[in-house]
Amino acid sequence: MPTFEWSGRHKNGKLLSGKIEAAFEEEAVRKLRAQQIHPTSIRQIGSMNPGGVTTLPRTQSGTRSRSILTRLVLGVVLLIGAASMISVSTGSIIRCQSIVSGNPYQCAIETNMGGFYPMSSEQIRSAQSASAEEKVMNSYDSQKRLRGTRASRVIIKGDDGSISTPWMQYPYRNSEEIATELNAQLDHRSALSLEYRQIEIAPVVVGIICAIAGIWLLISSIRKLVQR
Repeated sequence: MPTFEWSGRHKNGKLLSGKIEAAFEEEAVRKLRAQQIHPTSIRQIGSMNPGGVTTLPRTQSGTRSRSILTRLVLGVVLLIGAASMISVSTGSIIRCQSIVSGNPYQCAIETNMGGFYPMSSEQIRSAQSASAEEKVMNSYDSQKRLRGTRASRVIIKGDDGSISTPWMQYPYRNSEEIATELNAQLDHRSALSLEYRQIEIAPVVVGIICAIAGIWLLISSIRKLVQR
């Protein structure tokens, strides 16, 4: 039988509210008036099954199902967006090796996307020095105002030319820091192998935030489905 939620006033003036079962709204009003209660508002909130379980009306149940489905879809979209943001972030790996301690290093720079997908690779023999280079990359914002963002890269020079990392904005591990450490190693030549990694931070941070939001939406939606 349907269940109605009501609020009203008793004939003695006291404000009351509660729930009542009736076949339809008019019957619920008659039952309340028989109890000397004048209802001011009444709405159906569900129906009581024989087992004592309250179910939502079809309109409310459909609205709730659409809400859960929307949250599920949004969660999946956010996870896809997170993967896309992380995968498009520019990264690089600098590897230097020497067969014998004290010998010159042979260095290679691998450019990748998201820190995992190799895009290109350059090599140089007898690496001599490393340096960091900076430049300002200009772009326009949504209001067509010119904005300047600093980008940097690491350059390694050797006997047969030079190689460099791609230009990166706000990379994890500063280019100047890597160049300083690499120069110290090129001078001492004590380690047989060296490795330095860089990746742009901004896309990764946005991707992580989207992933957290997507996971939260999926978990909350699944919980609501289980509770139905």
